[in-house]
Amino acid sequence: MGGPIWHAPMHDKYFVAKMLSQLNQDEAKFSTSKRIIGMLTLVNNELDIPLYLPVDQLCAKVHCNVIPLLEFRSALLNAGYHVSETHAMSNCVKTDAPMSVIWDIIRIWVKERHPVSANRLDKDDVMKNILEKVSTTTVNFNHHQDAPLPSSGLLRFQMNPTANWGPGIRGSSNSNSEWDVNQEKRKSKQNKKKQKAQNENNSLY
Repeated sequence: MGGPIWHAPMHDKYFVAKMLSQLNQDEAKFSTSKRIIGMLTLVNNELDIPLYLPVDQLCAKVHCNVIPLLEFRSALLNAGYHVSETHAMSNCVKTDAPMSVIWDIIRIWVKERHPVSANRLDKDDVMKNILEKVSTTTVNFNHHQDAPLPSSGLLRFQMNPTANWGPGIRGSSNSNSEWDVNQEKRKSKQNKKKQKAQNENNSLY
């Protein structure tokens, strides 16, 4: 893990709350007001913890189906820990639970919901080492009343403006266009020389 890592509070909650109040009073002021409100609501409830956990990547380590965030958050809350979203990336969580608890949750998820075959387990040492450890946390996936997100239903992360949106065709500069034209001229001259030489050779026979 690299560093340095910011460990102080990430947001001025008073400032964020004031911005939210003003935006809610006049949503029409900005064309992106809905997304701003969504992100500020997320930020206002974000834990002051430096790192976040990408749940899908953790589950990928043991090749299991991704734990739904509602169930993952419920498991953390039922175990007595805090959990929130992160402004940095969607489908991730912040929590004060230690990694031992995180892996316990994933182990129980695999054991109770999505068992891994013995053959697959033997082929992956990382997965085997993680799943064969004994869990010490009482894991409960039952829905917790605080598991739903405060920003649920709000527009948060930027969506693609159109379907299949992405980088377009790279534009060519004038210098490139001129270079292409010159190349074509050179090729044309070379072809004419070759044709002339071939005609002269044919005339000798």
